[in-house]
Amino acid sequence: MKKKKTFNTVLGEARLADSGYILPHEHLIVMPQCLPRDSRKKIKDYCIPIYNRLVGEFNCKTLVEVTPRMRPDPEYPGGKRGATRRDTTSLYEEICEATGINVVLCTGFYIDRTRPDYFYKATAASLAEEMIRDITAGIDNTGIKAGIIKIAIFNLNDSDRKLLTAAAIAQKETGAAITTHTCSRDHRLGTLDFLEGAGVDPGRIYLGHADANSDIGESLLLAQRGCNLLFTIWGISNKGSIGWSHGPLAKHHSVYLCKALVDEGHIDQLLVSVDGAANFKNGEIDAYLYDIPERDSTYAFTFIKPELEFIGFSKEQIDQIMIENPRRMLSF
Repeated sequence: MKKKKTFNTVLGEARLADSGYILPHEHLIVMPQCLPRDSRKKIKDYCIPIYNRLVGEFNCKTLVEVTPRMRPDPEYPGGKRGATRRDTTSLYEEICEATGINVVLCTGFYIDRTRPDYFYKATAASLAEEMIRDITAGIDNTGIKAGIIKIAIFNLNDSDRKLLTAAAIAQKETGAAITTHTCSRDHRLGTLDFLEGAGVDPGRIYLGHADANSDIGESLLLAQRGCNLLFTIWGISNKGSIGWSHGPLAKHHSVYLCKALVDEGHIDQLLVSVDGAANFKNGEIDAYLYDIPERDSTYAFTFIKPELEFIGFSKEQIDQIMIENPRRMLSF
């Protein structure tokens, strides 16, 4: 099958050749089903300067928004009205038009306790149909097509297995990649085992947070199985803030793993992102910075890229990791 040379974005199809640097695992804003109308200006005031800097200063023209469908929280402003993702797509459009950045939206679901009520009554087949429709027709009748499938598991219970089954069906039907929230060895191996068993090509599986609670041995094991590893915990040394479960957390942990993977011949399976995120809480933006004040999405170019350069990666190697590999993720 011939690969498309375009990818799905909020503003329509864009050419892969025009992607610039790509951040493959970011969040414009979390809890998108619950945003009250009065949040829009403050969200734009927060996001637009960041994305203007990404595009203008760093030639980063593409960001993958990996916040999937979640249950509206009735305690959260806006949650009681049962808003849908349709309520935020126009906000995303305004941000893209103001900055020139390409934003790729996802389909799928997050961890068990956050899934919408209908998820538990639905069959895996019907959930897969919803994901396929998001990718091929558009999310919530907006015409904005998702460009990737996002899933998160917690304990591989019946709900998790249903999600994995649905994602596998949708992936094989559309060719879209699957990206994950997998913060432990058990989660990563469990997700990979299940999806492979369901017939998904491991080359279309992108294990998110693959550097969390990980080590060189696990990273090499996963890479040898043919999946892709997406590192996101760059620079974080407060282990309590990300649920680090063993030993001290080194500030340079993620780049050590990158060096090992590249040395062992797995550069084409390596991706990096900040996992930049913010919430709208009590009428204000609450950014998730992990005790690092400058850790918004520009951190990819003020910390991650310099880390790769310092450890000896060439421009060609960095472009492979930050442009070519995520382009392959977004292709169908």
